[in-house]
Amino acid sequence: MTFPAPGATAPQPAGTHRPAPGPAADEGLARRLRALACTAPLHDLDARKANLAGEYGGYAMAEVALAVIDLVTLHMDFDTGADHEEIVARVLPRIAAQAPGRPAAEHERVARWVLEN
Repeated sequence: MTFPAPGATAPQPAGTHRPAPGPAADEGLARRLRALACTAPLHDLDARKANLAGEYGGYAMAEVALAVIDLVTLHMDFDTGADHEEIVARVLPRIAAQAPGRPAAEHERVARWVLEN
């Protein structure tokens, strides 16, 4: 029985890409899948906005959620957490910029929905 020379690889057809062999490839893929899974709740917001009564197609809920996360992180108090009303007030301009022709009450509803979800 003969074995290929060390470092030699079998010829592959052009355009065929195989993942790197060994545990490093599996570990890298596992890390990427875990990171991707962390974004699922953000994507879920955009999917679930269709269930809201009203016209919310113009809002990028994942973007609003990232802004809310940033605001909560910046305004969090160790004793009480972030004030919901302050977060809603601060995120409203970003929401209004996404749908400038929509009423302010709708912008506020979007802010509260994202904050609660």
